[in-house]
Amino acid sequence: MTEISEITSKDREKIKQYVENNKFLTHTMLAKRLGISKAKWSRILNGDIISAEANQYIDMVITMYELQEV
Repeated sequence: MTEISEITSKDREKIKQYVENNKFLTHTMLAKRLGISKAKWSRILNGDIISAEANQYIDMVITMYELQEV
């Protein structure tokens, strides 16, 4: 069974890759859409913040941009 932290880590990587490969989306734009600072978003993506709130932000982006695996 895969641990939640491993799944979250994979999701963070998916988000990073998606933003890197998207000409029209930046991490700053994502942070604004989520209503958080760029610094907080950066700490979430780097795994420095691993709270339930951080997981909600990650889940929102995964859902918003349909990055979940089929």
